[in-house]
Amino acid sequence: MRKLILRMEITVDGVAAGENNGPIEGVDHGDEGSWKDIFATLQTVDALLIGGGAHREYLDYWKDALMNPATKPNERRFAEIAARTPHFVVSRTLRAVEWPNASVLAGGVEGIAGLKREGGRDILMWGGPTVAAATIEADLVDEYHFVTHPVIAGRGKKLFAKVGATHRVRHMSTETLPSGAVLVKHAREGR
Repeated sequence: MRKLILRMEITVDGVAAGENNGPIEGVDHGDEGSWKDIFATLQTVDALLIGGGAHREYLDYWKDALMNPATKPNERRFAEIAARTPHFVVSRTLRAVEWPNASVLAGGVEGIAGLKREGGRDILMWGGPTVAAATIEADLVDEYHFVTHPVIAGRGKKLFAKVGATHRVRHMSTETLPSGAVLVKHAREGR
């Protein structure tokens, strides 16, 4: 069965998105160490999951990055990978999305289990925090890759605010990145 890897950028106080799903003030998304890890992880996956709340901003951003000559090299590289990698938008309300290789995953979070049973390589989920929390609650996440930034946001959407059950994990690795962010990887207990 394919693994589902949840990768989230969070703050020290657990904020995973700004208010209205926007960016988190003070978070450095351009860290070279983080990009290196993202590209290594992308070599192991053949599908990307994003939440219904975050999909429009995400897809619009990477479509623009692909066309904009001023796009930074790592962002351009990611945009090129994203353009050829199937994306699934996890939503119970959306019927279609405007992106050449994206579709709505039927059944919302429950549809992830079926996707994991299909043949292929691993699946990477970016979030947003609402769908990430629902996926954690459904016990579908096999690995957690958290980039914790040295920022206390104070407000915004917290990743674990709607997680009610206990989920045991085991530590896989920890790396301090050049920006001061810390990349910590955990696997679901028993994996």
